[in-house]
Amino acid sequence: MLLPHRVLALVLVLALSAAVGARSDAAALPVPPPPPDLAHIARQLTPIEQRLELELDPLAARWNGSLTTQVSIHQSLRYLVLSLTGPVPSRVELTDVHGKVELLWAVRDDRLLIETRRPVRPGRAFLFVAFDGEWSANGRGLQREGTGAQAHLLAHLGGREAARVFPCWPGDPATRWTLRVHAPQGWTVRADRTRAAVHDDEGRWRTTTLRTRSAVRASALTLELAPVK
Repeated sequence: MLLPHRVLALVLVLALSAAVGARSDAAALPVPPPPPDLAHIARQLTPIEQRLELELDPLAARWNGSLTTQVSIHQSLRYLVLSLTGPVPSRVELTDVHGKVELLWAVRDDRLLIETRRPVRPGRAFLFVAFDGEWSANGRGLQREGTGAQAHLLAHLGGREAARVFPCWPGDPATRWTLRVHAPQGWTVRADRTRAAVHDDEGRWRTTTLRTRSAVRASALTLELAPVK
């Protein structure tokens, strides 16, 4: 018969062993490898339509957003690579014709690297990325000028600057866009190459929805948020 203190010691040993094993398993999880040839990835899929949502509070220390991209997969693939400079991803999800795809992801060298657990089959697929970021102070990315009720927000997206605001596909392909900007009431949202804005008010927030008239490259988008005068 085991004495009470020996039983307690045995329980502690088993508990510690289980904890160490759990940590070891977590540490052993693989991470996405260095990106393969980007030109090869670009040939495997075509982005068709993108939905960018941004929650922009000029009074907040950070902003957040999400990007949902509908893509047409031409060949089975296991890797996706997008450019991303600055914003920090918090969630990455992918679904294809067979349902949700288990994946691993990491950010390295200003790139969002995604490795899927199984091949993504040809057909339509949807990639969702949630992220947040800090206001830019150097005139690049999403910049906040001024403070308080007179703050002015401007998204600099030309060239490679779009990747400072949201994930961008290799080659900057032209796609249809839906822009949804959540901002406090009292600020107005403007964007070029879009149709008339649709507004939806809820409490202190106003959601402005803008859609491009045709396929547009990310680098050709503009976005400005300013207080109503």
